[in-house]
Amino acid sequence: MIAELYNGLRKQQSEDARLPFRDGKFLSLTDAEFQAADHIYTETVERYVINAIKHIMGGAMQHEKFLLKNLGENKGNLQNVVKTITNEMHYTKREAMTIITLAIWANTNELIDLASAFLKMHNKGEVDAVDLNNPETFKWFELLVEHSFFGRMIKPVFEIHKIAEGLIDINGNESNVSEIEVSDVL
Repeated sequence: MIAELYNGLRKQQSEDARLPFRDGKFLSLTDAEFQAADHIYTETVERYVINAIKHIMGGAMQHEKFLLKNLGENKGNLQNVVKTITNEMHYTKREAMTIITLAIWANTNELIDLASAFLKMHNKGEVDAVDLNNPETFKWFELLVEHSFFGRMIKPVFEIHKIAEGLIDINGNESNVSEIEVSDVL
């Protein structure tokens, strides 16, 4: 989801996709490389987090370094994760660093918790998981809807939410209306 969001913003040359820790540059990858990063991170979580939680007493504590929010936390953690992805999983250093770069970008923009809340809302129906009254949260939520697979699945519901909040009119045009008039619906 994070890779999809970043790739969508990068394609639009959005300022939100610039990497402040890389002199404001964009990641230069193909769509396939972004998809590979997503796949590799999913495989990493399956191997080193989920399996640890299921099979080793206290195992998740040993593998917190693989969680998105911790990937770029410190140089030692970063080196351990890169070493694991390259030596044990047999991916390239570039692929490992792409995942870490995306994680640092997501952390910089406070997207890790939002993506988690987004998935809770999507998977478990926890509608209060995301505070859409916060303008910054709303902005990123809208971008997740636009650029991610799961977002596109809930886009019709999000459009209804925006109509109900008076953010767009019934035809999908931006609106300053605080309420929808009955005559607008009929």
